Amino acid sequence: MSARGAPAEGRGRARRGRHVGLPSSAGWSDYRNRCLIPRGYTLMLLGKSYLKRNNLRKKNGVGEMDEKGRKILSLIETDARLTYAQIGDRVGLAASSVHDRIRKLEREGAIRGYRADLDFGAVGLPITAFVSLALQPASPPDIPGKVAEFPLVESCYSVAGDNSYVLVVRAPTTASLEELLDALRAKLEVTTRSTIVLSQPFERRPMVGPSDSL
Repeated sequence: MSARGAPAEGRGRARRGRHVGLPSSAGWSDYRNRCLIPRGYTLMLLGKSYLKRNNLRKKNGVGEMDEKGRKILSLIETDARLTYAQIGDRVGLAASSVHDRIRKLEREGAIRGYRADLDFGAVGLPITAFVSLALQPASPPDIPGKVAEFPLVESCYSVAGDNSYVLVVRAPTTASLEELLDALRAKLEVTTRSTIVLSQPFERRPMVGPSDSL
């Protein structure tokens, strides 16, 4: 049978074979080294914005995608130090296929980047607080830009409700937190409401799990 009349399954295998393109034995050492994800780093995801476009779609309120792709994201969201070969062993793919999938996710914006996951207590910032800001008529227009000037503020979220912004603050002491609150009120003409974290039962759980998870 001609190539044009070959079964679709056979043609699919041929395409996949050309796409994988495993290196020769002579070049395998260099390829293996390039397949390492930097150690000591954690995954950052866009989440819902990615679930709404490209190869993901919504069904019954749950984002759907290829199951192997979801497993890959779940694995590296938990530990981005895993090599492509280790990920491939767990999801049933060749290391080269994992490499191609991860690069595609990076290009499409599902993976925004990699950064160190710090223990803030170990680096001298044991106090974590959520600070809500309510704007006043005299508040400046660029609140996020002004807030970014305070080094103890880790994150700034624009929110709906009685308050306009919620900040995540990392501070060395409660006294330094109090000084920050005074400075925010004085410089931004805002009212603040603070909640200090007592303990952290869990944080940053993998959010891309099996397709049937809620």
